[in-house]
Amino acid sequence: NIGEGGIDALQSFVVIAAIPVSIIMLPVLWLAPRVAKQLAVEQGIEVPEEKKKAEPEAEVSKYL
Repeated sequence: NIGEGGIDALQSFVVIAAIPVSIIMLPVLWLAPRVAKQLAVEQGIEVPEEKKKAEPEAEVSKYL
């Protein structure tokens, strides 16, 4: 009979301990794609949005 509720207590502790961690991780997960995009633009891997919008017009005028 000793320690019967031990597993239930441990599961409750894990759930309670995980909630603050998820709150801390939320901004990191939310901002990660934006930061990755910015780093890709700075490194020349990705084209900035302003240039992407201007490129189709330049392509069309090239053929006229």
